[in-house]
Order: sequence, then C-alpha cells, then structure tokens
Amino acid sequence: MPIIRISNESFQSVPVFPLKNVQLFPHTVLPLNIFEPRYVSMVDYALENDHLITIADTTPADDAVSGDPSLMPFRPILGAGVIVAKHEVAPQRYHILVQGVTRVLFRDELEQTMPFRQVHAEILPDEEIDETSLFDLEDHVRELVSRFADYHENSAKALYEILKNAPNAEILTHMLSANIVSAPQLRQTLFQELNPLQRLEMIYQHIGDLLLEVEIEGDNGLAH
Repeated sequence: MPIIRISNESFQSVPVFPLKNVQLFPHTVLPLNIFEPRYVSMVDYALENDHLITIADTTPADDAVSGDPSLMPFRPILGAGVIVAKHEVAPQRYHILVQGVTRVLFRDELEQTMPFRQVHAEILPDEEIDETSLFDLEDHVRELVSRFADYHENSAKALYEILKNAPNAEILTHMLSANIVSAPQLRQTLFQELNPLQRLEMIYQHIGDLLLEVEIEGDNGLAH
C-alpha cells in the first residue's frame, strides 16, 4: 500500500524521474508510460519500498541547454508523489498513476548506485497566510471556472469535478494549474509559487484571459 504519512525522513533518499516540462502538482494525479529499463527499475524499487518518487522538470531557466533529460540538471523544486496504480501493458512496460502529495526542495544528488538517479530533498510547504484573505477571490475563481466550463462541453465534467473536490484555495489552485494551464512557463511559475494568494491571483487572471478569448470568439461568430 502507498505510504500515508510523509516527513523529511522520507526524502533522505528518493528516486527522481527527470521529465522535460512536466510538473507533478500536489493533490493531482499524473499518468505516466514507463518503458525505459532504468525507469522500470525505478518503479519496481519504489513499489518494493514506500511507493514514493519525485518528478523533476529538466527544462533550464533560459532554455539554452538541451540533451538527454535523464542526464540534465533539473529545477530545484520537485513534485513528490506516491505510485497508486501500476498496470503492466507488456513485459517491462508499465502504465502508472502517481498521486502528488507535496513539493520538495532539492538538496543533493546521491551517488548513483541504482540504474536511476536518487536525491536528498526536503518538504517545501506553502507560506502561512491569513486564509480569510482568500475567500472572496476563491469565490470569483470558482465562478469563472463555471462560466468557462459552459463553453467547453468536452472538459466541463472534469472542471466541475475539480470545483467539487477542491475544498480550499490551496488545493483548487494546484488542480486548476495541472488541468487548464498549458503554457510551460506559467505552469512552472505556478508550481514554484509558495504563496497561495499569489497562486490564486495568477489563476484568476489566467482563467479570465481564457474566458475573454472564448467570449470574443463567440461575439465574432455572431457578427458574421
């Protein structure tokens, strides 16, 4: 069974899966197709231990470096999650689901003794703020998401599920960031932002921009 509780002790030595432009947000589920032998070994190792892995974005800040993601340096904030499901679709080929549990700050990369990389990291919690400062803006975000869903029948069910299952602004921002933000730079900015109010404001602006685009398109269609 996946671990239920984590602490900094959990991240003294943890597998890392380097992926370009991929962030594992807390409270979200990331599906992954695993086929390289080193990452098949990583999954087997995790499942034999505490089910815990980290996802590291290898995209450099200036996008100036390219190469094999498995060998590249990665950004210092990683997404940590537990493998909650595995399906072997072929010999040595897995489909897995990883449930995001927290963000962690990279401290050191350990000497490689396994086919995959391992790191030492520590839990990176959100900044503490007065939650009452979030309530009004959270209501506005939820209203915008509902309006946006009305224009997108294919994704409306998923958006309403997010609204239903996100009990507070912290979880809401992570779930929306993972599901409706496609621009890599904005996703990364949201992932690294530790202030829930700042994240909520960025999400509010982004959804407002998306909603404005679809409403303008609708008006243009009527004009024709």
